[in-house]
Parts: sequence; C-alpha cells; structure tokens
Amino acid sequence: MSEDNKDKAEGHRKRLREKFLEFGLDKFTDDEIIELLLTLATPRKDCKQTARRALKQFGGFPAVLEASMEDLQNVEGIGPNNAFGIRLIHSIARKFLRDRMLRENHMNSFEEALDYFTHALRDQKHESFHVLYLNSQNAILGEEKLSVGSPAHVAMTSRQVVEKALGHGATTLVLAHNHPGGSARPRRRISR
Repeated sequence: MSEDNKDKAEGHRKRLREKFLEFGLDKFTDDEIIELLLTLATPRKDCKQTARRALKQFGGFPAVLEASMEDLQNVEGIGPNNAFGIRLIHSIARKFLRDRMLRENHMNSFEEALDYFTHALRDQKHESFHVLYLNSQNAILGEEKLSVGSPAHVAMTSRQVVEKALGHGATTLVLAHNHPGGSARPRRRISR
C-alpha cells in the first residue's frame, strides 16, 4: 500500500471512530460497523471492501456476527485475528443480553424473552432445552439450560421441568428450545 493510501485509510478510520464516539452506532450502516470491527485487528489497511464481501457472503449483519471462525476466514481479507474479534464481540453481546435480562429482575414482555433466547440459542450446534423461571409478578428467578442433546434431538421430561420450577419457587415458566438446522417446524414424533 502506498504512503498516500495508508494516510487515506488512517483518515477514514479516524473519521469512523469519531463518528462512533459522537453518535454511537445510530448513524452507521452495517458495512461501516463490520469495517470498524475489522480495523481493530487490521493495521494500516482499508477494510471497507472486506466488510462488504463479508456482508454479501453471509447475507447480513447478524449472520456475519454468528458465522464460525472458519467461515469468517473464508472471506478474502479476514484472517484469524479478525475472525476472533468478530466472534468475541458476538459472545460479549450474548453475555450482555443474558446478564441484563437477569439483572433487571423483571420480565416486561414476552418479546424480551424471545429476543434473548433467539440470540442466545441461534448458533448452537446441538439442540438444547432452556427454562426462564418467573414468579407471579414476572420477576426473574433464574434461567438455566436443562438438557443438551444431539444436533437433531434433545430429550426432556415434564417431570424434570416441574421439579426445577418447584425448586425455584416459580409460578410462570418460559420454555425455549432451539433447532440447529434452522427450521422452526416441529418434527413428527415416531412412537414404537
């Protein structure tokens, strides 16, 4: 990269940082957000085209954050450090959502639980069954993963759920279950 291009890239990075400090992410496009993330692990190189390639390859901002280390590194211009940074940011966001939900100690709407579980369970490789325990005023008593299965199946009994609910003193439960393949349609249960 020529000295002139290095100066332009550094000026652009500086403008992106200043824009973030002034407005947060409100005035950023998705490609600018990914670009800003990439600049953290890519010294003195323009990351705009790499960010656009990642968005195009994965189909959108959430999919970039949820991509695996291996898949991220298949994008031209994204190396192990960039992929690690993106995965780290995604994991921090997931932990933040969980901790915030549990810290607030009160569930205001079903949408809050849906947002949390959608994000928390989205990229798991195995099916799992989670429960959010609430009291009669929708105060959050706890959240836990009750069972982890295979990529296509998880076993859970109603007895397990009831025993745990009683142990927490819960009167209301929010049950969550993921499908790693992406389909939200229930499978037919085959009895023998």
